[in-house]
Amino acid sequence: MKNEKGLTLIELLISISIGSIVIMLLMSILTSTLLTKNIIDYTNKLDNEVYFINQTLSKDLEQMGYKSVRDFSSSFLDYEVLLFSEEFVPVFTADEIDYTEVTNNQKVLVYSIVDEALYFGPINEPTDLSLDTEVIASINTFINERESHQLTDPSTKILPGSSINNVFCLTLDERNRPNYQCATAIITLDIILEFTLDNGNALPPKTYETSIYY
Repeated sequence: MKNEKGLTLIELLISISIGSIVIMLLMSILTSTLLTKNIIDYTNKLDNEVYFINQTLSKDLEQMGYKSVRDFSSSFLDYEVLLFSEEFVPVFTADEIDYTEVTNNQKVLVYSIVDEALYFGPINEPTDLSLDTEVIASINTFINERESHQLTDPSTKILPGSSINNVFCLTLDERNRPNYQCATAIITLDIILEFTLDNGNALPPKTYETSIYY
């Protein structure tokens, strides 16, 4: 008869130790994989947010005809404000091109430092662009009703240090009227984005620079 022999205590402890090491290695790999996935998902989320902001502004502003952009940030506390205005619609005749003035197609881009959010939408009240008081009053109305015009996802914050009013003017208003600035411009948004998880924890912020041709 064969002498049947079980595991000794030492062999059992060695087996448990090896098994524990293998499990720990697998858990470490799984944790690392999940962390990498979360980082990629987080980066994609922020990348998509910036892409959405750029595309929304570009497509919307592209539809305007002869236009101008003005920076009204100095008139507001805790807000950066850019006003986009469609000024003229070209009217073509047999001999020349004339322009019909437009007063009711104006939009604003607002960065609220307090809300840590971007807002974009139309000014519902037509304004005389030559009168700053009227323009500022209309922008104030938009700011007071800004919740319905939020451009950024509520789970994403635009942190202090961001800026939307970097306007590089390419051409001036050809009619040279007072209080008008750029007819065409490159607008650079410097954005520091932070994403908040469902549990309330915020992941590390990421800085972006995106440009819009207006």
